[in-house]
Amino acid sequence: MNLRQLRNDLAADIRIVCKDFVLKKPLSDESDDFIQSGLSVFEQNEPPPRMDTEGLIHPYIIVKATGGSVQGEDLEVGNITLVIATWDDNDLSGEDDLLSIIERIKNHYLAMPILSKMFYCQRDMSYELADEQPKPYWYATITMSWETPKMNIMAGAEYV
Repeated sequence: MNLRQLRNDLAADIRIVCKDFVLKKPLSDESDDFIQSGLSVFEQNEPPPRMDTEGLIHPYIIVKATGGSVQGEDLEVGNITLVIATWDDNDLSGEDDLLSIIERIKNHYLAMPILSKMFYCQRDMSYELADEQPKPYWYATITMSWETPKMNIMAGAEYV
């Protein structure tokens, strides 16, 4: 399995799946001023800048490859964690934003579990909201496992 390709392909797909979300984006830590913004999607690590040209980096999703396993002769599984971060100064709206994003992603991959014609999303996704939300910042995670056929054993220069 190419875990890097899975991570990158999944990030590209999530950009499409979540393209119509419009959420609050704070202009600074010091005020409650905000603009409306779509979700940014990043691969592996938290985005380097804390702020971009329009304010804080929220809202965003980080697609993180967290490991994998070889299962028997024919199957490999890659594990991905999505870190979802939003901002909202209204308690109910902040939690609702996270739940809406989780629902959209979960339903999409349950209905369309094949990604890039080579990765299959297992049905055992898990998701959770942080126990202690650092309001007005809101965080949740989705953990997913993806299957792909294992590479063939190589004999000399030929695949068998």
